[in-house]
Amino acid sequence: MADPCRVEGPAVISFSGGRTSGMMLRKILDSHGGQLPNDVRVLFANTGKEAPETLDLPHKEPYDRFAPLARIGISAADVATFWKQQPFDLRLPNIGGKTMHGNCDLCFLKPAAQVFSLIREQPERAIWWAAQERPADGKGDGNRFRNDRISYARMLELAQGGQGELFEFAEDVALEDCACTD
Repeated sequence: MADPCRVEGPAVISFSGGRTSGMMLRKILDSHGGQLPNDVRVLFANTGKEAPETLDLPHKEPYDRFAPLARIGISAADVATFWKQQPFDLRLPNIGGKTMHGNCDLCFLKPAAQVFSLIREQPERAIWWAAQERPADGKGDGNRFRNDRISYARMLELAQGGQGELFEFAEDVALEDCACTD
């Protein structure tokens, strides 16, 4: 089997600033002996809603990369071990191999309980998300990120009112990474 981390150019590799894409980038670099071919570029994929900590590394290092870690058998525990061995860290809390915060601060792909917990921890995170949903107020749910749960504004209201424990989230409450990368 060919090395799945060896990227043949021309190619662009997407780097999100998170743990998983950072490890993928390292694996790709290692597969190329530490130096990428001239026709392979690393690009920082900024969603505009990253946690500030995930922007530190891309600002320090010029990157462009992407690799399929699942295909080569890399687990969340492997990613955590990898980062413990590095001379730097993203400073995002790691709970049992999961980074609850991830790149995108309140990504709509995260479970509702996880988003709510992050809002309780730092309520100002919800301001941008609530503002994006605001045009949908009074018009049904057409412009909300998720129709299957309460709005970001309502989560913020509950978090600030200390009523979150009274609200039952229908989603799985396990800490899960969102699909947009870590």
